[in-house]
Amino acid sequence: MGSVNRPDNIVVGEDFNFDKTIKLNTWAGYAENIEHNLYPTFKAYGCTVKEVTPGLLKGHYAYRLKNGKKKSTVAKDYTVINQVLNYAISKKIISVNPNSAITLHKIEKYNAATLNAEQMQYYIEFIVGDIIEIPILLGGFYGMRRSECLGVRESQFDFKHKFFRANHTVTTAVIDKEKIYIPSDKLKTDLSNRTYPLIPYVEERIKAKIAENKELRELCGNSYSNEWLGYICVDPLGEIIDPNYITNRHADLLKKAGLPHVRFHDLRHSCVGLMMANEVPMERIRDWVGHSDIRTTVNTYGHLEYQSKKKTAKIIEKSLPLKKVEAVNL
Repeated sequence: MGSVNRPDNIVVGEDFNFDKTIKLNTWAGYAENIEHNLYPTFKAYGCTVKEVTPGLLKGHYAYRLKNGKKKSTVAKDYTVINQVLNYAISKKIISVNPNSAITLHKIEKYNAATLNAEQMQYYIEFIVGDIIEIPILLGGFYGMRRSECLGVRESQFDFKHKFFRANHTVTTAVIDKEKIYIPSDKLKTDLSNRTYPLIPYVEERIKAKIAENKELRELCGNSYSNEWLGYICVDPLGEIIDPNYITNRHADLLKKAGLPHVRFHDLRHSCVGLMMANEVPMERIRDWVGHSDIRTTVNTYGHLEYQSKKKTAKIIEKSLPLKKVEAVNL
């Protein structure tokens, strides 16, 4: 951010170059947090990097939590501050990182809400023809992330051989108060780049959407956007659908359908839940959702694996063949 001549006067947030390569939208998120939260806060404290103490940092985190911020949000503050102070050590401004003396409380694991098979089927039938039908289908059938759903293009589908590739994303970032859309071939992990068989119903709806986009392009002429040609999840004028619109529209559709609220990302969890209910092995689930490590799959979705627990209960019951006890009057 600003150039600094005297190390004594560096305020947390003024120098935010960690010599690391990160995604643009990740950088934008860090930058926004610094600009609107960390920088003004630490400037108000009136301290330099050398004057930051464990007590000051502990007070900052406590204040944020007390004012309703989620633990996950405060944990992001902690990460950024930690990197700033480690950077200060590398520049020999300070010798010890005061943030290392603080341990944040463990963030509670998020147990996702899910739709069962009956609810999912009803929802899929309910949203036929909606502007976000394709993202919902890809999230529900394939467990694809929102950014992956937005990134699907016609070129990724091989209708002759009945498969498609999930190998592209579209995300957003706010830079200098302007929202930008970021197409990328770099996915979350190497295994996120995956190939799926085309489920007949999904194939039918994808083809219908491609035909609809072509018809609208011809109808709108010069008014149709050329920036996103070939992308499937576009609005009637060819503009990419905004990720936040998908989130909000999904919530509205669930409400109209009389279904319980689940986040858009929870369609991914619902997909996994359906696989687990049908005893699909964890290794295959890992490959389906694109996790790089099976431990991620187990840690994220292990609580959904109910069928194996039912089998375990049967084994224990068989091992301890106790007779039923008749009711006794006490």
